[in-house]
Amino acid sequence: MPRFRISVFLRGVSSNNMKSQFIFFFFLMICTVQNTYSQSADEVHLILDVSEVSGTQDEVIGSVIVEYFENMAAYQLSLQWDPEELEYLELEYVNSDIGLREDWFNKSLTEEGLLPTLWTSSDAACTDLERGTVLFSIRFKRNIPTSQFVISPDPIGLYFYDCSGKVLDLYFTDNQGTIRHYSENTTNTVTHTTSGHFSVSPNPTTGRIYIQHLSRNASDQYHYTLLSLLGNRLADGEVNGSFIDLPTQLPSGQYLLRIHHEGNLLGTKRIVLTK
Repeated sequence: MPRFRISVFLRGVSSNNMKSQFIFFFFLMICTVQNTYSQSADEVHLILDVSEVSGTQDEVIGSVIVEYFENMAAYQLSLQWDPEELEYLELEYVNSDIGLREDWFNKSLTEEGLLPTLWTSSDAACTDLERGTVLFSIRFKRNIPTSQFVISPDPIGLYFYDCSGKVLDLYFTDNQGTIRHYSENTTNTVTHTTSGHFSVSPNPTTGRIYIQHLSRNASDQYHYTLLSLLGNRLADGEVNGSFIDLPTQLPSGQYLLRIHHEGNLLGTKRIVLTK
């Protein structure tokens, strides 16, 4: 519910003026409430809560909890974490009441610290969820008990749609209390580590992508992985020279290209394939 506070000073005011002031402040209150809701209608607010598993010393459960979630039709969300700090164990809970299913989670990337998922409202109906509703929960094992680990959304492929088809902003409070703002303009690229930087061109591409700004020593070996926006692995191989030829059977669309160097993930780029 929106919060507001109105202070009215009535001492020494005539009854007519008092009535006018009351009407004015009542109108102001209505405008404030309507403005609060109009702003929230363009946003989704989620919280990542972490709790320890009783009876264990190194297991925790991370839950995605609703703060504001109204008029929703679908979302696409990937959670990321440092796999050196956390080991994925299992999905602890999936909210089947809203039609969320366990097979809508791609668990093949959990060893890399990524869990993509999607959801669509059943029967094309709009969905409103009460504050405090748990969407899903993940059980982890802490590999470094003293680490201040963070679980947060991966900006790539992150979309929340309302019933009109509008892409909404996401405000996500991670388990360390940091509020992260994701808009449609922040989903283009993300760097997962600081061990390297690269760029790709042309983008959009018709099939051949040139990889730029990679350091080149005689012993350097770079590998790539091509993924769908949901994290399904489509192709992988070695970066020969400075370019990659995408598989010819791929249809036009958007894909994720990841570059690895000596087993370390340098970063991920979204690419657009046009034919």
